[in-house]
Formats: sequence, structure tokens, C-alpha cells
Amino acid sequence: MAMLIYFFQRKKHNKREDLYEQKVTALEDQIRKMEEKFKSSNESLSSQVEYLKNKNVQINLLKKEIETVETSTSSYLEKKNGKLHALLESHLMTENNWIRFKREFEKEFVKGIYNSHEPVNGAVDTVKYLSKKYILCAASNGPFEQQKHRLTLAGMIDCFSHLFVSERIGIQKPQREFFERCLNELHETDKSKFILIGDSLTADISGGKSFGITTCWYDHNGTGYDNVGADIRIDSLSEIKSIL
Repeated sequence: MAMLIYFFQRKKHNKREDLYEQKVTALEDQIRKMEEKFKSSNESLSSQVEYLKNKNVQINLLKKEIETVETSTSSYLEKKNGKLHALLESHLMTENNWIRFKREFEKEFVKGIYNSHEPVNGAVDTVKYLSKKYILCAASNGPFEQQKHRLTLAGMIDCFSHLFVSERIGIQKPQREFFERCLNELHETDKSKFILIGDSLTADISGGKSFGITTCWYDHNGTGYDNVGADIRIDSLSEIKSIL
């Protein structure tokens, strides 16, 4: 009787172990196929995103399998072997995968910024109005060709006589040197002849005030909160026509 019971227990143990190993093998196969598919695809951001989505599906599936096993009579097998937990760990992003993802994300982000040109309401009309009365200069941080391209797409490039962009100037707003180099290029020293209109309190208004020129803050979000102290505050670009 004792031997018969022992043999029956052994059969149940073997069956559980076989089922456990089958689950592990099936999940390993799914992971292998996913990795092979990713390696054979291009390294575009879309393929990276799809890869991460599939990883997330696999992670959720593994978590459910682990939960099922740990609450079953086969829990001792996972405690002993830890193969399902090992598979879960294998889904963590490696340093190389993160580097690849970051590289592709940055490429797509820059591409998106490069082609983004939708001007805020009233921008084109206001810029064209001002360009007929004054010399307009764009003052921006970022890559020169990107900012020039965006102004071109927005149909405003011809309204500006100068493009002062940090990449070309060699220094960024709000530093004083940025504005000093702008005035030097214009061969002008009288700061009272200038007004800086910008939507950033830190880069535009703070920098302009520090340099000593009149500032106009375009509060496009309508917050009304100005911790810098702009000389003029507007909620709409159309207000500029009544000021200048």
C-alpha cells in the first residue's frame, strides 16, 4: 500500500512537472519569436513601440501564469526552479534596448518639431502687420535650420529681417550675451528702440528684463501669474495692434 501511494504521487508529480515545463517552453518560444521578429525589422520608432507593446502583453501573460501556478498544487515547482520568474526578468529592457529606443525617439521627436508650424491664433496677421511698421527679428533657442523651416512653413519667414537663433549665436536665452549679440549684429546700442514679445517668462521676459529692454509677455494660457514682472502683458496677439 505504501509503495502504491508513493508511485501514484510520483505520477502526479511527473504530470505536474511536464505541464509546468510545457508552459515554460511555450512562453520561451513566444519570446524567441518576438525577439527574432524585432531583430529582422527596421529600428524605426514605430517598430520599437510595437516591440514594447508585445513585451507588455507577454509580461501580463507571465504574471497571470505565475499567479496561477503559485496558487495551485504545482507552486513548489516554481519555487524550486523559478523559470517563470526568470522569463519575467528577461523582459526587462536591457541597456542596449533602451539606448536604441531613446535614439529613435529623439530622431522622431526632432523630426516632429522640425515640421511643426501651426501658428497660434492671430500670429500671422500680427506679424505681417508689425513687419510693415518695424524691423522684426526672431529670437529663438534651438537649431537654426529647424526654426527657419518652421517659420517658412507657417508663411512668416519673409516678415523677419533677422533670425537670431541660439545655435548660430552660440548662446541661449535668457542669458544677457544672447541679446547683446543680437544688438551688435544690428549695430545698435540704444535699448529703448526695442521691445521683446515672448510667451516664456523664463527665456524671453526674464532675459529681456535682465538685459534692459522693454518686454511684452504673451500669456497664451491666460494664467495671469507673472513672477518676473513683464512691462506689458497680453492675452491675445491681436492686442499688440493697439500697443504698437
